[in-house]
Amino acid sequence: MDLTNGERIERWRQAVTTLRDLVSTRCFPPDDVGFASLVERALRDPVRWNGEGVDPERLETRLRRVFPRVRVQPRSSLADFGGWATTWYVYRDGHYDTRPAPDRWWLDPSLPRVLADADGRCVDANRAALDALGVADCDLTGRLVSDLFAPEARPYVSALPRVARERGSVETAALLEAATGGPVEVAVHLSVDPRTGHHLIVLRRI
Repeated sequence: MDLTNGERIERWRQAVTTLRDLVSTRCFPPDDVGFASLVERALRDPVRWNGEGVDPERLETRLRRVFPRVRVQPRSSLADFGGWATTWYVYRDGHYDTRPAPDRWWLDPSLPRVLADADGRCVDANRAALDALGVADCDLTGRLVSDLFAPEARPYVSALPRVARERGSVETAALLEAATGGPVEVAVHLSVDPRTGHHLIVLRRI
């Protein structure tokens, strides 16, 4: 007999503890705590899975709505066989480069920069940002920073200031609604002024 949607979700809720014991994730790059938090929520949220089973491929499909290059890879095929405890490696950019990180790219003054107030609304932007977004300064002022990104990325972007307040800054990637008319994947660096709550967003196309 077919299960109702509510019954599927309830079964999933009952299985969450078992799943947590069976599956752990390691996210790369390891310093992107916002990405790691998103992975954890996607894995544990029963509503998103509609009561159905979860596997690396289905988790990868879910995450690609926000991170189009993400890749989920079990530690090994044997470790994943038969439901034994395993680790899934989740690569935000499809791979993880272990070489030393380059210089702090967000210090380049020529890159698009947007200043937002403590409520996440734009108060200023440089010419590079206006050109990248295809908007005039008067059209940008007062808009939520999250609205500059693709719809599927907005909840994630909205949570970044909280993470940055805890860490001082955060570096990640997201889909930007660009002047070209379609979403463009960009690197995002967000820092928060602890005195005013204002945050500075620097963008670089990936």
